[in-house]
Amino acid sequence: LRDFPKMAEIAHRYGMVIDADLSERSAVLFGLDLHDFKAFKKMGVDYARLDYGFTDQDIVMASNNEEGIVVELNAVFATDKWLGKLIEMGANKENLHFCHNYYPMRYTGMTEEELRAANEVIHRYGFKVGGFIPSKTHMRDACAIGLPTAERWREMDTHTVIQEAFMFGLDDVFF
Repeated sequence: LRDFPKMAEIAHRYGMVIDADLSERSAVLFGLDLHDFKAFKKMGVDYARLDYGFTDQDIVMASNNEEGIVVELNAVFATDKWLGKLIEMGANKENLHFCHNYYPMRYTGMTEEELRAANEVIHRYGFKVGGFIPSKTHMRDACAIGLPTAERWREMDTHTVIQEAFMFGLDDVFF
């Protein structure tokens, strides 16, 4: 916690944004209040990915935070019913963003059809969605096979993967 604001300041200086996973486990570990967006802003957080354990009411409240922190949700859970419910409950659409997971284990990534279907629902509600493509040079030590959202991208050429990512409906691409 001591070093995080310094790191965020350097990242911001270079035009980067800080996208932090928030979970009950990490909150307990770091002694944070998951509803205190002023503290997260002070730390330098720009996007707050709400991990497992948040209720729909928590999401609505977070999306209406006064600090301008964008709330990021797991894109795999996006359905017409759920997104409609969040909006009906008063979620701030301008402050919601979606991002798919990355899948470190072979054969666990999404299929093309799953990815397209989720992205279509998200776009229908006017939201943006991000996803991951695998790095070919800086692989995660534990698996050494890249961290893609779509399984088919695991072994493909990076240029082709980037083109497909946008063709399949991603707005943001992360390595």
